[in-house]
Amino acid sequence: GACVAPVVIQVIVFSSNLYGTGTTIALALPFFLGLGMALPWPIAGAGLSLMPKPGPWMVHVKHAFGVFILGTAVYYGYLGYGLIAQRFVDPTEVADSVQELLDEGWYASLGQGLEAAQTEDKLVLVDMWATWCKNCLTMDRTTLKAPMVEAGLEDYVKVKFQAEDLNASPAKEVLKYLGGIGLPNYAILRPRSDTRSADAGL
Repeated sequence: GACVAPVVIQVIVFSSNLYGTGTTIALALPFFLGLGMALPWPIAGAGLSLMPKPGPWMVHVKHAFGVFILGTAVYYGYLGYGLIAQRFVDPTEVADSVQELLDEGWYASLGQGLEAAQTEDKLVLVDMWATWCKNCLTMDRTTLKAPMVEAGLEDYVKVKFQAEDLNASPAKEVLKYLGGIGLPNYAILRPRSDTRSADAGL
């Protein structure tokens, strides 16, 4: 059949190449291949007599497989539910994590942050977030809390810019100005001399 054709062709080609080099015994390779493929069948046929006869036990086997299949379906359903549940986040948790950073000296206003950066001659780190953004919460609790990151940001003015609706102003303009496509979005800015339109991202 087609399933053994690649093996048969390979053996024939191999034996032909060997025969071409003067190895006459190579012509027997296809015979041994056929012998090896046929030999297990008489043994398998003799073993059929040892198999249990059809009977009521087959119904129990069918029920057992049914339970196994249902259990597998429930298991994968549970995994799917877990993946879907991970997409959602408690807005209160996100807001609380942001408040912790604000208490540590972050700014909630982009305009105030740029003004402070201009006064102190520092760069500005802008972190755009929203209460529906699960990755924002993850970043607040992990990356932004890492000692190395905190040390590296000591010389920056840090701003938490809330962008609940990315299609509404001023979030839309700020995201476009920063070249972002979604949340969380991070950017480092150098303050301009005129910060009157900072909250619009200008």
